[in-house]
Amino acid sequence: MYERWLILVAVVTGLALDLLDITVVNVAIPHLMAEFGTDIDSVQWVATAYLIAMGVVIPLSAFLADTYGTRRLFIVSMGLFTLGSFLCGLAWSFNALVLFRVLQGLGGGMIMPLGLSIVYKTFPPP
Repeated sequence: MYERWLILVAVVTGLALDLLDITVVNVAIPHLMAEFGTDIDSVQWVATAYLIAMGVVIPLSAFLADTYGTRRLFIVSMGLFTLGSFLCGLAWSFNALVLFRVLQGLGGGMIMPLGLSIVYKTFPPP
């Protein structure tokens, strides 16, 4: 019983980080413009790259979960998301930041559908 709740906490944490990461970039846009010396049109690629990568990987997540296992793929997606987040913090150029946001989006795009699937399997309807 206790294990089920730990699973729920882990999944909800991943979902919260994913949702937070989608929106938090909008707050940082003025700082990114100043840091990298870009205009608003260019800096929007930081948010757009993440969303495009998410949109590409979400439909693939069901196939990949059936092939490799939901739990394993969720762990890999959390790792990919975390690696992308870490690399975004170390980004040395604007292009590197956009590339690392794509990496984040590939991991983050699988967190939502896989997380909901794990919760459904852990807490099946009565």
